[in-house]
Amino acid sequence: MRVALCQLPVSSDPSVNLGRVKAAVADAAAAGANLAVFPEGMQARFGTDLAAAAEATDGAFGQGLSEAAGGHGVAVVAGVFEPAPGVERDRGVVDPAAGSPTRSFPATSRSSPN
Repeated sequence: MRVALCQLPVSSDPSVNLGRVKAAVADAAAAGANLAVFPEGMQARFGTDLAAAAEATDGAFGQGLSEAAGGHGVAVVAGVFEPAPGVERDRGVVDPAAGSPTRSFPATSRSSPN
């Protein structure tokens, strides 16, 4: 197994970050990787409005991760935010390249009051 460790700049805009992830997954696949691992908080930069960025793991960001994984045959692990009362749950999302369902695991983070 070849693993790509992908350290990218993270914007406050999830659509910008998704574009960066998709490009990195394509690069990882071209380099022969089977798995691309992205950092915690890949969906939106810490210190921004995480509640606004948070969405279900099958939302637009999660679907984009799945498309990137399936389109390039690379499993993807990335940190996303899922809404919860008083907390944006920081979740690690695994999108298997073989078209299996997305799986997630919790890593709860308390946001600072703004």
